[in-house]
Amino acid sequence: MRMSLVLGFMAAIVAAQVPAELVPKIREEGQAPKSQVMKHLDELVNGIGPRLTGSENLTRACDWAREKFESFGLKARVEPWGEIAVGFDRGPHAGVMFTTDSDGRRKGENLVFGTNAWTPGTDGWTEGASVLAPKVEAEVDAFVKAAKGAWIVARPGAFLRGKSLTDKAVEAGALGILRDGGENVTTSGNHQTQWEKWPKLPSINVISRQFRAIVARLEGGESVAFGFNVDNRFKKGPVVVSNVIAEITGTEKPDEYVMIGGHIDSWDGARGTTDNGTGTATTIEAARILAAVGAKPRRTIRFMLWSGEEQGLLGSDAHAEKNRAEMDRISVCLVHDGGTNYLSGIIGIPEMVPIFEEILAPVKDLDPMKPFAIKKVDKLPVAGASDHASYTVRGAPGIFWNQAGVANYGYTWHTQNDVFAAAIPEYQRHSSIVIALSALAIANWPTLLPRGTPAPPNVATARRRLGAQFDRSAKGLVVEEVVEGSRGAAAGLQPQDRIVKVDDTVVDNRDQLSSAINVGGTKKTLTVERGGKTLTLTLDFEPKK
Repeated sequence: MRMSLVLGFMAAIVAAQVPAELVPKIREEGQAPKSQVMKHLDELVNGIGPRLTGSENLTRACDWAREKFESFGLKARVEPWGEIAVGFDRGPHAGVMFTTDSDGRRKGENLVFGTNAWTPGTDGWTEGASVLAPKVEAEVDAFVKAAKGAWIVARPGAFLRGKSLTDKAVEAGALGILRDGGENVTTSGNHQTQWEKWPKLPSINVISRQFRAIVARLEGGESVAFGFNVDNRFKKGPVVVSNVIAEITGTEKPDEYVMIGGHIDSWDGARGTTDNGTGTATTIEAARILAAVGAKPRRTIRFMLWSGEEQGLLGSDAHAEKNRAEMDRISVCLVHDGGTNYLSGIIGIPEMVPIFEEILAPVKDLDPMKPFAIKKVDKLPVAGASDHASYTVRGAPGIFWNQAGVANYGYTWHTQNDVFAAAIPEYQRHSSIVIALSALAIANWPTLLPRGTPAPPNVATARRRLGAQFDRSAKGLVVEEVVEGSRGAAAGLQPQDRIVKVDDTVVDNRDQLSSAINVGGTKKTLTVERGGKTLTLTLDFEPKK
């Protein structure tokens, strides 16, 4: 009874400071025809394009976002957080498979493919025959002779006398390597590439259905040639990388903050729409809405667009570390980074839930077809797959919005499918309103949100990456390549190793592997099968100095 009276009193205080007409104004401003969220997204992903950390596009995007915020009347800045040793920019690419029909006529078939960031392209149009990677020792010598000036097709189970396929291909003078890229061609890359050591051979990830057909043709004795034009460019660094920060200054508590945001960087295999152009656009739109209705929050609302998220939460980690003194003055950090589905809920520790139930009532009433749920959790996770984790781990509540809807995030996530058409305008508009209403309500609450149990110290926030490519056609986790300088390479991982366990957890696919290495301490035990023997390797994810 006493808690109910207190909450009622505090809610009355909030109501007194937020004009009664402001909620409908926010709703109206965020809905069609006034909404500009899809315009923001179009300018970002189509006008600028993908935004790899260390690319010229990311620099352009940060300047664009700052100008957007400033056009709404907000104070905004582009704030450097670090450097990338080698910049990488991607231009157009095209590839064709050439075969000969029964009448001797040459036929061409366009290929669907991608290449990882920080990997080389071709020197203009490059055409040549192809050769299958050897499967048994007896095929190795013939393969080496045929590989010069040819494209290597990396079928599963290549036998190379202990050498990686890439090393052997370079020695043999091959044009490049074709690999099975999966039905959704995933883009990744090693941002720690050094100028003196960047790879020298194109690696082409072809969509699975085409790759399997290529292997079948070659195994059937057909002659298959390929031509590729891949415009991948390295830029000698260091390249300065930045976050974008904008604020509506609080009227009463300007040194306390409600943070909302998403990451502006993306992988560059497509347009970076749902990861995370959508979260960037809703953050910008929430700022526009609040400015348009003349919102005057008690606390400062800070709009954050981080970069370096895809490389391990680098931008948010650097910002949170630099501003550790602010952590006790951050009420919450809310992150939209789950694609285009609408924001369907929020989590909170027990002390937060009754507050959320009170002040987020307008959010819950927005649309009965898009329900909003508040879920109680014992404590906020201190690790996570997005930028909120950088703050939670340092004691400031970080929360990742729950999302629901018809969009298949896995279809677009880091793949060639992450294009503008994947975004759902209705959901984008709704999410922008949710963010604007929630940010203002929390900023006007009389106190900072409850902190709950403090985060344990010395927890690495960066997403842990093994640094290995896997044979998609093999059963289980069979290593195909190990990235030089990666944690996997430091542990002694080798091509053709089969990973079977992380600590005491059996792993059989990449999702299980990622989950296992991203929980617990920074030292992990990796059990692998190599040449009929079982070996134990030690992975060390301590932050590099």
